Amino acid sequence: MLKRPILTSVAITFGVILILSGVICLLFFQSLVDFIIASRLPLKKDTETFELWRKPPATPILRVYFFNVTNADEFIKNNGTIKLVLQEFGPYTYSEKWEKVNVTWHPNGTLSYRQKKLFYFERDLSQGPQDDTYVLPNIPLLSALSSLKYSTGVAKKAVATILDILKLQPFHERSVREMMWGYDDPLLRLGKSILPEGKRVPFDKFGLFYGKNDTAGQVYTVFTGQEKLSDFARINVWNGKQRLDIWKNPYDDGQGGNCTKLEIDEEEDEDEVPKCVRPARDDDYCNMINGTDATGFPSMLNENSTLYIFQPDLCRSLHLTYKESVQQQELPVFRFVPSEATFGDVETYPENKCYCLSGPPCSRRGTFNISVCQFDSPIFISWPHFLHGDPSLRSAVDGLHPDPARHQFYIDIQPKLGIPMQAKGRVQINIQMNRIPEIAQAARLDNVLIPVIWFEDGIEKLPESLTSLIRQAVFVPDIAELAISVACLGFGLVLCICGIIVLGKSYMNKRGQATARVNPEIPPKPKRKYQLRVRPVEFLCFMVIFTIMEILFQLKHLLNTELLMLFMTLGYMELLMILEVYGVVLLSPRFVSYTLILIRITTLLVVYFIN
Repeated sequence: MLKRPILTSVAITFGVILILSGVICLLFFQSLVDFIIASRLPLKKDTETFELWRKPPATPILRVYFFNVTNADEFIKNNGTIKLVLQEFGPYTYSEKWEKVNVTWHPNGTLSYRQKKLFYFERDLSQGPQDDTYVLPNIPLLSALSSLKYSTGVAKKAVATILDILKLQPFHERSVREMMWGYDDPLLRLGKSILPEGKRVPFDKFGLFYGKNDTAGQVYTVFTGQEKLSDFARINVWNGKQRLDIWKNPYDDGQGGNCTKLEIDEEEDEDEVPKCVRPARDDDYCNMINGTDATGFPSMLNENSTLYIFQPDLCRSLHLTYKESVQQQELPVFRFVPSEATFGDVETYPENKCYCLSGPPCSRRGTFNISVCQFDSPIFISWPHFLHGDPSLRSAVDGLHPDPARHQFYIDIQPKLGIPMQAKGRVQINIQMNRIPEIAQAARLDNVLIPVIWFEDGIEKLPESLTSLIRQAVFVPDIAELAISVACLGFGLVLCICGIIVLGKSYMNKRGQATARVNPEIPPKPKRKYQLRVRPVEFLCFMVIFTIMEILFQLKHLLNTELLMLFMTLGYMELLMILEVYGVVLLSPRFVSYTLILIRITTLLVVYFIN
């Protein structure tokens, strides 16, 4: 049988080891967890992360709102001298299914895919059926008129005759189904028959979402994040291009080159023509394909992080910055919104000069001209109801009421994992009217930007099964770090203190025995017999396990059943070893009482700090 001093030394040594373990846990546990998370986030074949990215379990929702023109006839009769009156109708709601198809892996740490979307009309979530009709701007007609603004008089008269024959007007009545998914337009049919092949619109019908339902889009090539986690899902190549070629460089010298500045060599003649200093290609940021396709983002974000979303329909990337921290499904998230420079005017944000292809004047604040990537149609994008836009945009028409709560574009992202928890991509489509006196259909129009529709595309929330996994990844490491640290430090201190007390008593007993031998008149104290009638070790173990169960029960919204059983099993094994040592070294009723008090205090502290 081991002697008490040996067992006491073992207890103190074990206590010191526990204390050191607790300190190490506090210092390095989070770094270890971040390393484990980082190793599982990159896209790899046949992994859960890849499947969630390829086929998201969330159900995106598309809500579309139409601006019905209530006074179209009066507006034309009064030669555009009165304001157009708009009335918003909607939403018309569509559920979506997203899937990445034709996935191809490449040896350079990238993969290619096409994004496929399916739309399903949700009548119960909509204001009415898709057969509802509204008076809306005739986008094909206004686009054709816009292209004639600088044409010859003969061409204008010819087009005027054609429009009279076809009986087309600037405003027409169309159903929701037609505007969304396409209708036969006589101008498109005529254009395909008389225009040269290079200028034909490659569509048989006109619709704002025509050709997007159940159709695989362009090819994306993105980084997997295996080599560099910050590159996760970042676009490397889109449609065979690493950068666009439609926007001019802000330093275009007008001669097919790009100049950052003009310099004169001081050693040459003063009459020498200034030299054009051309910048690196990276200066042409308007043509850059930055960011992701909005289905994935880098992890480990902070308040200084900047996100980019590439939107092919806008022919540009959107720049998003941190706005605030909010809660989504009991999880902390960062809310990112487009920066003010995204649709900023050139005067305030000179870097947007490269987006101004037909100016000056350039687009007003809060709008963005996308005609260059919409077959030269005078289409402008803005936030709904011209939110954050120039006041003149709203004052030109009646019926607009911008509200940040309903119209703000934002994405809520869990910063540690980079997972979008909620997204509201809100955008408004507008068309520019132009007065052309030579054409009757455009002679009475006014130069005003007319809202056509605005829509909200995104996700409301993630499925609970996925949210539960995210909670575990976010909260459990912090809980485990706190619980392990407190347990190691607490029990380590108890072991050391109790061991020191036992050594002290042993030392005092030996000193007393030595004194008795020196002074025989002092009778020795009777030797105490440690006879344990009821073993407290099992009792203490059950009390400790009960306490751990109580802690976990109060935190049950953060843990699942399997994790709960794991915690109980590991806690039982560790505490059983500790208490067995205690049971051999100290068999005192006071030890049982003090231990129970310590356990209760630890329980209260752990639950308090975690909650």
